[in-house]
Amino acid sequence: MKAKTKLNKIQLREERAGYGFLLLSLIGTTIFIIVPILMSMFLGFTTWNPMKGLAGLDFVGLQNFRDMAGTSGSGPLSGITWCIPCPTFL
Repeated sequence: MKAKTKLNKIQLREERAGYGFLLLSLIGTTIFIIVPILMSMFLGFTTWNPMKGLAGLDFVGLQNFRDMAGTSGSGPLSGITWCIPCPTFL
């Protein structure tokens, strides 16, 4: 195993630039991909009146998903709920 050598100024500057580009990519990924996914998951379990701001958030648990699927199989998305995922996973 080779001993770690001390970096000169140019190599150190290039290393920092590489980490800077990585940081920008990670920040963009976090802001535009991870945060919206987490917010969608959170809002799926709430009812929200946007006119009231954050005070309009009420936690309802799985009720939104029960309403969407319909308890008797006659909900607004009952056919779509099973027709799309089944072929996807098979």
